[in-house]
Amino acid sequence: EIKEDPAVAGLLQSLDNPFLATLMGFAITTIVQSSSVTVSIVLLMAQQDLLTLPICIYIILGCNIGACSTAVLASLSGKKDAKRAALIHVLFNVIGTIFMYAFFAFDVELFVSIMSKIAGNDAGRVVAFSHLFIKIIQVIIMTPFIGPIVKLTEFFIPGEDKKIGYRESYQLIS
Repeated sequence: EIKEDPAVAGLLQSLDNPFLATLMGFAITTIVQSSSVTVSIVLLMAQQDLLTLPICIYIILGCNIGACSTAVLASLSGKKDAKRAALIHVLFNVIGTIFMYAFFAFDVELFVSIMSKIAGNDAGRVVAFSHLFIKIIQVIIMTPFIGPIVKLTEFFIPGEDKKIGYRESYQLIS
């Protein structure tokens, strides 16, 4: 069990910097290319008291950004629309994380206590519910900004892809 290794336990329990926790979540998720795997690991560590719940919250924020790595890698050899879609994914998660940081700067403990009440004080469930509620909050906050984010991606990735084998007769008539 990882909890029994004093070096690992000491390292994880000393993690108290939200930014480093977010960076750790980003790095692990980018390496394993799965936020679900990272959140599952964090969930197990929280259940074993290896990570505090507030730090778990910040790791989850990093996981959300790290989850974009797969889309970015896939888009590298793709067309401009694929690159724009990946950039939208990155911007959505980065801006959403900034909003959540602003919210948590006021009182991350309040969020943890609300999640604890919902989860019946089970640390693993707190992590799972936190992940769910963070994503729901981000979607609610970010929905009004979808148009500007799309325009921003068109600014960073201008132009259109050349249409190959495209004929006028295949256009939709409106």
